[in-house]
Amino acid sequence: PLYPQFGTQPNVYYIPPRWSPRSFLLQMFGPGSENAINSRTDPDETLFAVLKLFGSTQKIIERYSVDKESVKGFDKNDVQITEVPIEEPFYIRPFHDKAENAYRFNEP
Repeated sequence: PLYPQFGTQPNVYYIPPRWSPRSFLLQMFGPGSENAINSRTDPDETLFAVLKLFGSTQKIIERYSVDKESVKGFDKNDVQITEVPIEEPFYIRPFHDKAENAYRFNEP
């Protein structure tokens, strides 16, 4: 059984959509939810950069550094093992690719 006094209450994680009205979220989640709402709408840039390292290498990252362009991961010998750009490039490809003789459709 679930006994709140022993810390065994149900744990439910719900990430509401971005378009949810703030007043609805405050009513739904109650006191203290303002901090959670602000962390979702105003994320920590360093945390965002570090999360980009996830899956970028199979090696263990012991240390990292963040600059305006990228985040770098280092091993225990302080050798750089990975580098990931903060903002990934965005490519707009032509509707008709002459080299591949292919058409691309951007339908939702």
